[in-house]
Amino acid sequence: MAAGELAPRPVSARQINVAARDRRNRQALHAAARSGHARATACLLRHRARVNFTDTGGRTALHHAIHAKTPDVCKILLDARAMPNYPDNEGTTPLIQAVESNQPSIMQSLIDHGAVIGACNLEGQTVLAIAARNGHIEAARLLLSLKRLPINASDHSGVTALGEAAASNHPDIVLELIRHRASIEARDDDGATPLMIAAEWNSYDAASVLLAQSAMVDARDDSGQTALHKAAGQACRGMVALLLRHRANPDIADNHGTTPAVHALLQHGTTLEDLLPLPPWWANIDREQDQEMPGNAINVWNADGVLPF
Repeated sequence: MAAGELAPRPVSARQINVAARDRRNRQALHAAARSGHARATACLLRHRARVNFTDTGGRTALHHAIHAKTPDVCKILLDARAMPNYPDNEGTTPLIQAVESNQPSIMQSLIDHGAVIGACNLEGQTVLAIAARNGHIEAARLLLSLKRLPINASDHSGVTALGEAAASNHPDIVLELIRHRASIEARDDDGATPLMIAAEWNSYDAASVLLAQSAMVDARDDSGQTALHKAAGQACRGMVALLLRHRANPDIADNHGTTPAVHALLQHGTTLEDLLPLPPWWANIDREQDQEMPGNAINVWNADGVLPF
């Protein structure tokens, strides 16, 4: 300290205004939790800071502690009766927030303090579906280890956790869910199965797992389309080849009479040559002649010999 400077006087506990707020309606407890300061958090709570006070976003100090990824601060707040199921203005509960950021230790602490494992966000997605969508395998395994978990619960569009994992191409979570008896043929509001969802989103690895676990390759949704329709309509070359290797039927027509071949052409002007690696015999076919295709070939031409898949 320079000569002549006055030493700052220590602030006594009685001088701390724990109820003071900033422009976002945040109090000192919010700041301490968001900064991950366990000692400051405990001190403020001892001086009667309101543990469940919310800022303008509806977030409590517990939300901010989860954002800071500080399990010790979360435990201090929970022991002080922070509400583990309080949603912010976007419908995000502390457990949902912990799942989104893949924090199993904080998730376990929340569950131990009464967090509802069936909690949903505003889209109706469960915490398991959120973990599946984001590819958080550790969070998913923790949730799957719990009893009475709604594994086949669906969101407002009818999509289950398995459908979310399929759409986001997380094969490890797809397999984990199936091992815990998730319904492999669950239907969303359009009648689409997880395999159809994977095909539409070109989730090759997830589709491979689903097919290896005996998903129905020719199942049809409410419009009559199969997974092959979905893949062909998106011009997903690898997905089309994968489905055909698992004996998907290219002759199935949807409710409008459209086969996958026609669907691919109408959507993208895509031909079979564009979608599939061609076998050696293909280059020798004279398409001007009525030539019979080899016996091991998949017949993907229509009755007029046009509109190739």
